[in-house]
Amino acid sequence: MEGCDSNSVGARSGLLPVLAEIKRRLENVYGDKVVDVIPYGVGLFGGLSSVDAAVVLKEEKELKRDEKRIRKILKELIKGKAINIHVISQDKLEHAKWPLYIQKGKTPNY
Repeated sequence: MEGCDSNSVGARSGLLPVLAEIKRRLENVYGDKVVDVIPYGVGLFGGLSSVDAAVVLKEEKELKRDEKRIRKILKELIKGKAINIHVISQDKLEHAKWPLYIQKGKTPNY
């Protein structure tokens, strides 16, 4: 990882188990409605920055309600960690004008 100091690399590797656990817990509740959990903004400012994680759900139908429920499910897991959870629908993510997620074989919309 060129250009990364050891602190940010360590911070990232320490987050992988947490992100995997976030996805596991959400899949236990939401099943295949969870498309993915995508980290972004990881280690941009060394070990001092927070990490944003986009929780991608298949449907936007009840996103606000789902977001509250997801925060409640993850409260204890992310307590004391610099992780910000953002809930987004798969459709909104695919049509976003910002480069959070580029699907294989698709052209980004920036």
